[in-house]
Amino acid sequence: MADYRSHCERVLSYQTKAVIFMTKGGARIVARIEKAFVAYSKESVSHVSFTQLKDWLNSNTREGISSPRLGAYLKRTPKFVKVQTYRRVGTNSTETFWSLGYSDLDSENLSGWEPVRDDYGKARKKRDTGII
Repeated sequence: MADYRSHCERVLSYQTKAVIFMTKGGARIVARIEKAFVAYSKESVSHVSFTQLKDWLNSNTREGISSPRLGAYLKRTPKFVKVQTYRRVGTNSTETFWSLGYSDLDSENLSGWEPVRDDYGKARKKRDTGII
């Protein structure tokens, strides 16, 4: 078992406080997601949307990746940080922005989109008390 842990640490290629048990295939997928972030950072894009990541992975890898699988890797890996979720005005469609590590830059303002409060994944409803 100790040999497996050292193998995981070598494959992940970044320092972790706790060992994340990940299979060799999982580490490859994380490395591909990192390549997508690096490709967008060369274009000076610091926050990448979920759709941009998925499209890049599907066009630049042989197998591609499904949305649930990509979401699972983004949430599970502490290296990827969720920046903000936006909702299109007048609809229920949402878009989540991610970054590779913590970023001091503010999330960008998008016309036609408004930020969603990210408290445990649910937006808070405004309560109308009726008091004037």
